[in-house]
Amino acid sequence: TFHAIINSDLAGAADMKISDVSGRALINKTVVLQQGAQTISVDISQLAPGIYFVNLNQNGKSQTQKLVVIKS
Repeated sequence: TFHAIINSDLAGAADMKISDVSGRALINKTVVLQQGAQTISVDISQLAPGIYFVNLNQNGKSQTQKLVVIKS
């Protein structure tokens, strides 16, 4: 499970997408955000070890962060 800490200026729905390095979307999830800081949990058990990108889009604002998955 991946836990994203999100600080949102606005309350409402947001689209979260996790993509591989080639840009292929592997996980799409709609999350409901509250105003302020919160933690969102996403099941990433089906992802192989590697580098991914997490994109969050809310009301036309988009932010992308790198996610490194390591499994032992």
